[in-house]
Amino acid sequence: MSVLPELRHSHKAGWGAPESYSFAESVVREGKPWIREMRESKSDQIVSAEFETKRRIDRAVIVITLDSGYTGSRQWKIMPADLQQTDGRVRITARLPAGARAYFFNLQSKEGVTSSEYAEVSF
Repeated sequence: MSVLPELRHSHKAGWGAPESYSFAESVVREGKPWIREMRESKSDQIVSAEFETKRRIDRAVIVITLDSGYTGSRQWKIMPADLQQTDGRVRITARLPAGARAYFFNLQSKEGVTSSEYAEVSF
């Protein structure tokens, strides 16, 4: 899954994003996606996600919103997240700011962006 907040809505924009091509190529060549989310966790305001992949992840961010309502009209903010990668596992961790309503992680690699599951924050 790849959620790109800045991606415009059009066929041309979708065709230009490398994520779907790298996903399809890994399934055809390796028989499975090149990355797979294993689990997510939340403790107090600390959230994390763990992925399985043999490829290098270069950067991770958390994408959060303080807004409620329809997700497409919310303002989304991109903030840094901690990235740990060892032995085919990637762990992303971040602290949610006060008032966060929803979030997901984005992981950047040469294959493009992969996203964690979208999560609503319950109060």
